Amino acid sequence: MFQSVTYTGFEKHPERRAWVVGVVMPIVEETFRKESGPLRVRWHDPDVEVATPDELLATVRREVAPDLADAPLVGRIAARDPDYWGRLNFPGILLVVVSDRISSGWAYLPLPGDSEDSKVGGLGWAIRSLYLKMLSDVMDRRQVMYREDPVTAGES
Repeated sequence: MFQSVTYTGFEKHPERRAWVVGVVMPIVEETFRKESGPLRVRWHDPDVEVATPDELLATVRREVAPDLADAPLVGRIAARDPDYWGRLNFPGILLVVVSDRISSGWAYLPLPGDSEDSKVGGLGWAIRSLYLKMLSDVMDRRQVMYREDPVTAGES
């Protein structure tokens, strides 16, 4: 259930926003359609030539979703873990999905071009990968809490 969708940084590239609205957002809606809690989707055009995953995460926390503070935030870059990347040299857009029920997440998606990652199938894979990472993160944190709880510790 989408509570809000916002777009920032697209002033210089209205064609990117049109692509996000017309092509990418329907994939996001389809991927998150079964999510029962409210979701806030934020799109951001960082307009960077070269970036590192840490710089993108800092942009997400500072410019796109400052209200998250230190809340858990998982990330994906073109369907891969950010640790896989050194410096990114392909243009992209940031998607941030903020949830009250599961972990919030961010993804850096390549802009349309010749790469397979920027085609509709690649975008679908990247967005589904982000959603699975968000679900996995919340499950991992719950398992840790269960193991550390003095009442349930040691149970199997």
